[in-house]
Amino acid sequence: MIVKLNLLKRKSGSNLHLKCNYISPEQGNAQWYSLRSWIESSYRDIKSDGWQWHKTRLREPARAERIWLAMAVATLWTVTVGTKEQRHLSDKFKKQVITKIVKISKLN
Repeated sequence: MIVKLNLLKRKSGSNLHLKCNYISPEQGNAQWYSLRSWIESSYRDIKSDGWQWHKTRLREPARAERIWLAMAVATLWTVTVGTKEQRHLSDKFKKQVITKIVKISKLN
């Protein structure tokens, strides 16, 4: 059984919801392959670039499970904060471009 998880945000509020869908193995294989580069870069972030998973050297599954959960929550939080900042910078950049266009049009 393959489960697809989606993080949803309501337009009216800031509540995040996790939606769980069951998908067939055939659909799952194609979807997993389409996510391959994302999975590989995420693994690199978890292992050596970001969270330094390889330095924990944990051998007990229960302890590793808790650390993986903490890393998943931390990654989700990091992506959420980064996305908000990116949107903020994007909006700021758009305003600057519009301001420059208006100034240039006034000169002509």
